[in-house]
Amino acid sequence: MKRGNILEKKIVNGISVEQIQGMIGAVKQQPQMAQGKLYAKTVWKNGFNNEASIKDFMLGGMMNTTSRTSPFIVAGTIHLSFSAPIRVLLQWKYF
Repeated sequence: MKRGNILEKKIVNGISVEQIQGMIGAVKQQPQMAQGKLYAKTVWKNGFNNEASIKDFMLGGMMNTTSRTSPFIVAGTIHLSFSAPIRVLLQWKYF
């Protein structure tokens, strides 16, 4: 946004609007940049108790194994509604 001769950068909720607009433009030009994969590991504890974790992910064709020092973990059980940690993780396309 221009104010006089000074270029003013607009920040909303700590995010640069200019950078987001640039990212949107780049994704429109190359949609494959927005493709992502989460690598989940599921550990069955006992019975219907299980735990799912994600640490590594791929975004825009680039593998990331180092940005998180510890995995994101969801623990739970499978019951009549069949809700399980892996379903929670699968509902999130990006984190």
